[in-house]
Amino acid sequence: MRFSSTILSRCSSDLLENFRTEATIYFHWPYCKNICTFCSFNKYKKSENNFGKNADARMESSLIKETQTIFGYTEIKKIKSIYFGGGTPSLAPTTTISNIINCVKQLATVDEQAEITIECNPSSLSMTHKLEDYLKFGINRVSVGVQSLHDRTLEVLGRDHSASDGVMLLKSAIKIFGSDAVSVDLLFRKPGDTLQSWKDELIQILTFKPHHISLYELTPERGTPLFRQLQLGEVVLPNENDTASMYILALELLKENGFERYEISNFAKAGSCAQSSHNMSYWNGTQYIGIGPGAHSRFFPLGSSLRESRVQTLDPKSWQDLVKRNGHATRLCRQQSQIDVLSELLATSLRTAKGIQPDRWLIFQPKYSLADIFELAPPIQMFCLSGNLEWSIDGSLRATEKGLTVVDAILPNILKLTSRWIFYSRGKLQTGNNQKSGTSNFNRSSAKCKQQKVCMESAKLDEEKLREAACYGDLEAVKTLLKKGVNINSQHSINGWTALHWAAKRNQLDVAHCLLTNGADKKLESFAKETPADLSTSPAILNLLGSPLTKDKPEEVDKNEITPHYLASHFNSGYKVDLQEHTRISTPPSQGRDVAHKRELVFKLRIAYSTDTDFIEVEIEKSELNYQQFLVICCSELGLNSKYVERLRKLPNTRLRKDRDIQRLKDFEEIEVVLVGSKPKLAIESDSPNIVGPALKNQNQTILY
Repeated sequence: MRFSSTILSRCSSDLLENFRTEATIYFHWPYCKNICTFCSFNKYKKSENNFGKNADARMESSLIKETQTIFGYTEIKKIKSIYFGGGTPSLAPTTTISNIINCVKQLATVDEQAEITIECNPSSLSMTHKLEDYLKFGINRVSVGVQSLHDRTLEVLGRDHSASDGVMLLKSAIKIFGSDAVSVDLLFRKPGDTLQSWKDELIQILTFKPHHISLYELTPERGTPLFRQLQLGEVVLPNENDTASMYILALELLKENGFERYEISNFAKAGSCAQSSHNMSYWNGTQYIGIGPGAHSRFFPLGSSLRESRVQTLDPKSWQDLVKRNGHATRLCRQQSQIDVLSELLATSLRTAKGIQPDRWLIFQPKYSLADIFELAPPIQMFCLSGNLEWSIDGSLRATEKGLTVVDAILPNILKLTSRWIFYSRGKLQTGNNQKSGTSNFNRSSAKCKQQKVCMESAKLDEEKLREAACYGDLEAVKTLLKKGVNINSQHSINGWTALHWAAKRNQLDVAHCLLTNGADKKLESFAKETPADLSTSPAILNLLGSPLTKDKPEEVDKNEITPHYLASHFNSGYKVDLQEHTRISTPPSQGRDVAHKRELVFKLRIAYSTDTDFIEVEIEKSELNYQQFLVICCSELGLNSKYVERLRKLPNTRLRKDRDIQRLKDFEEIEVVLVGSKPKLAIESDSPNIVGPALKNQNQTILY
């Protein structure tokens, strides 16, 4: 039986009222004793040189102050769970953890049954004593980061503990908190992993009788040391087939030992109370507050009907300064549309065994139930017939045991379907059409979806043009784009630079002044933790940015891994940004001297011997292009540093060496960048896709502003 929106919407207002007053809260402790090679989280190696002698006390004070401020912006009265993550929160003084918990209890009701979790790293020397203190202070769940039971693997991953340290902490945690209250984190697809070694690790972990295990595939993220090691061939990971086999082996072994998969990566002992209620709250769309450097939030501000998405400032020092000044350090804040919220809810809920529940759906979409939108949709029917999705008795839409394994491949179809229905429902409400007309008009909404996509692409292009105009000092273009409403603080998806970063780097004083006058954030950091002031050598611009000129500031050459060609070989004389709205594609040159002078070259590019064999297409102006410029362009498109490049090769076997070699290139020729130390055997040793692929495929191939 399906529950229609008519029945369920009667209680949706009550659900929403309760929903607005309940939340979970996450505290981010950013400091680590050591930085793991694979970690892409917001973390910092703490030392007195970096953060001073009283770093812990200042961090505690700032966390408490921001908590008090953010609670004042919300209607939240009840906290369902508290989670301390990082970084390494187990490095924080136990009194800090206690004081933060007490702060939350003063601001809201925290049930006696509320789950309060802390992540623990085996490298913390006095962990046994800390565990006992945690229990006294109200912590009732511990997540132990064992990661691996092989010392050599831990060393390669940059972990600062041994396998025996992890086992010792796990045993102590289970003894003090009980099996239901301890979770074990394990990585698979590690360097050196085989099916047998992975099986041996799982069997050994199971001998300690934990009731909760989280399994995470090791995924190299761009910017991490592990990612660079893979590119240089210093580390090899198991291929795609072996990785899939490891996951299936884990599913079977854990099931044999009484574990149930309640989320793609999380397993709990059947009949236990070991499931993470904090994580389940995330996955079910509950409000959550994120406190600390880089923390994320989703909540309804006081008096608002729309949920907000918030992100805190990343750098601990900058974050503390902002908290001291403003009471909080929110870096980005935006209202979420209905499609934003529903897409997040679908993407997280369908990764759980329970799926998307009808009451949670109706909190955000009271007009149409799950059944109204999805039951008769052909894609959903197809996934149900194939055994990947199913409807439960209570009206939930969920992935089957088979479907959970491939749910990431299913989600894009469901999200597209949701988007179309949201657009259609708006039109339907305005015109008053009946439910029957929904089926006939359903496909018409796809045009609206395409229109929205075009608008989004246009906005992104305008943001690129703003950064380009700032780079070249085209003040009129900057003013025109700002009047148009372009996001002044938009960051490039690869290096995180804003228009102000470019103006500062290129010493464009008038542009920098214009940007600051119109609200540019001079403290916004790039992905390399650089503010605009960090990039400028101009006393006037540094003064404008409120940053003193540092004497004897060393000139940094090629510091960025991504060095766009317009930075390495730029010109500035009279250049104007093209603000015409047209599609940027290669077109055959027409007759005439000027057009011929600006003829474009399209070539295919990839990293030699990479496990990702796909090419990307790059479009550039060929006129007077030399070898050095071409090398810089190739590196910028692939996110590489030129010092790691051994040579450029035109397939099948021609080495590019001189300017004339570049001038002779023709459209759609295939170019490979050969890295220092890379070997052909890598293509055979690993078949795993997307080690570098996603980052390459998602970046703009024609400009990097």
